[in-house]
Amino acid sequence: MITRPSISELSTGLIRNLEKHAGDAGAVHQLLVPIMAVLDRLESEWHSWVALLVEDNSDIRETLKSLGITALPECTGLSGLHSRNSASVVTSLEAENRALKQALVESMAHFDLPADRDAETSRQKADRSILSLLQRLLIREDSVQVPPPRSAATGGNPANATVALDELEGILRNFLQDQMPAASSIVIKQLQPLAGGASREAWIFDVSWQEADAHLHEECILMREPVASVLVSDSAADVIDGTRRTVATEIRLVQAMEKAGFAVPAVLWFDAKGRWLERPFSIARRLPGTADAAELVGSEHLDSILSQFIDMLAQLHAVDPLEMGLDFLGRPTVLNTALAQVEQFERNFDSQRLEAFPATTYLIRWLKKNAPKADRVSVVHGDYRLGNFLFEKDRIIAILDWEQVHLGDPVEEIAFMYWSVWTMEPLCPIETFVQRYERATGRGVDRQALAYYRMFIEFKMLVVLLTGVNAYFATPEFQLHYGSAMTTEMIRDSQRRAIEALLQGGPTVGFDAYETVQLDAGVEEG
Repeated sequence: MITRPSISELSTGLIRNLEKHAGDAGAVHQLLVPIMAVLDRLESEWHSWVALLVEDNSDIRETLKSLGITALPECTGLSGLHSRNSASVVTSLEAENRALKQALVESMAHFDLPADRDAETSRQKADRSILSLLQRLLIREDSVQVPPPRSAATGGNPANATVALDELEGILRNFLQDQMPAASSIVIKQLQPLAGGASREAWIFDVSWQEADAHLHEECILMREPVASVLVSDSAADVIDGTRRTVATEIRLVQAMEKAGFAVPAVLWFDAKGRWLERPFSIARRLPGTADAAELVGSEHLDSILSQFIDMLAQLHAVDPLEMGLDFLGRPTVLNTALAQVEQFERNFDSQRLEAFPATTYLIRWLKKNAPKADRVSVVHGDYRLGNFLFEKDRIIAILDWEQVHLGDPVEEIAFMYWSVWTMEPLCPIETFVQRYERATGRGVDRQALAYYRMFIEFKMLVVLLTGVNAYFATPEFQLHYGSAMTTEMIRDSQRRAIEALLQGGPTVGFDAYETVQLDAGVEEG
C-alpha cells in the first residue's frame, strides 16, 4: 500500500491509546468509535490488502527485472498465509513491499529519471516503464474500498478540548490585564471554540473593559498553535524551514500588510513565546462577513467579488519585498525560488513519511529538473483561495490565514487556487482567471510555468496531507481519528493526477481534467 497507514500502524495506535487511558473509563469510551472503525477496516480490508501486496510486489519485481535490475529482495508470495504462521507471512510481505519500493526509488536515480526528450532509447524506455508501473500501483490502491466510518469524522482540532472554557477565560482575563495595565473591569463573554480548520486551534469571544473614562469593547478570535497539525512550524521566528510561519513572523507580516493598506484582520494582542497558554497564540479583531464560498454560487455579487479578489492579489504581488522590509521571509531570487520551494517541501516530506513513496520521489525529481525561472519574486500569501477571505454582499472585508506566507513566484499562487479540492474552476475557469489577472497586473503569465506550479501544488498538498496523517498516527499522542482515511486517499489522488499528467506528455495548465488512462496491468515495454 502506497499511502494508507498500514494495519500494523493502526493496531499500534489502538493499543497505545488504550494503554495511555487505562483506568479512565470516560476516555476509553471516547475511543470506542475510532477503535471500532479500525476493527471495521481490519475485517473489510484484510484479504484484499494482502492480495494487493502480493500483486504490487510481483509487478515491481518484474518491471525492475525487465530493466536489468536483479538485486531484489526474496519473493514471499502467498504460501503459508492460511497456516498458523500467516501473521509472519504478512509481516514478510510488508517488509518485501518496503524493500521493493526502495529499490524502485533507487532505480530512478540509477537511470537518472525523468529522462530528457533527447535521452537514449534505453533511458526513455525505463522512464515510460516506471511511470506506467507507478500508475498501476496507484490504480490498484484505489481499488481497495475503505468502509465508511461508524460516525462522521471529527470536526475541528480535538486539542481544543484540552483547555476547559472556564480555565481559558481566567487565563485570558489575566493575559489581557498584563497587556493593558491601565484597564479595569475586564469581562470576557461568549467564549467558545470554533470547529473546522486543520492547522490551528481557534476560539471566539467578546471582551469589554474600562480604561480611564471610556468603556471599550472588542469582538475577538484567538488562534493557538496546536499539538498536531497538517503544517509544521518554522523552527524559529528568523528561520524559514517549515510549512508554516511562527506566530511572531506571521504577525510581523500581517502588521506590515495592514500598514501598507491591505485588507487584513487587525492583530490586537499576541503571545509569541507560549507563556500563557503553553503554546504561542494571537488574538485578532473579529470582522463581519462570511468566508463561505458556497454563497457566491449563483450570486449577483460574484463578478464584483472576483474582481476584488484578483485586484487584491495583483496588489499583493506588486509589493517589493525588500522595500517593505520583508527580507525576514528570506531572499530567494528569480533563478532559485521555484527550486527553493521544492527543496523546502522535500525536507518536510522526508521528515514526515514512514516509508518510500516512489510516485512522490519521481514527482520531486521531475520538479527539480523542470524548475522555471520566475518573472519576479513577490510576496506569496501561500493559502490564497476560496474560503480564506471574508466578504459581505459585494465587498471583500479581509484576506485571512497568512501563516503560509513566503517570498516566491506569484504564478505559484494561481496554481494553488485551482487545486482540485477547492478549485475555483466552477466560478471562474482558470484561463479566464489568468487573463483577468494579466489585465490587473499588466504582466503576462507564462503558461508553461503555471503548468509546472500545478504539479508543484500536487506535491505541496500531499506533503501537507502526509503531515496530517503523521500527526494522527505517528505522534506520541497517537490521536486515532478514522476520518483521516479521506486524507490518505487525497494523498494517493495527488500522486495519481501528477503521474497520469506526465504519462500523457504534460503537464498542461488544466492537467487535472485529464481522464484516467487505464493501462494494461502487465509490464509495459515502451
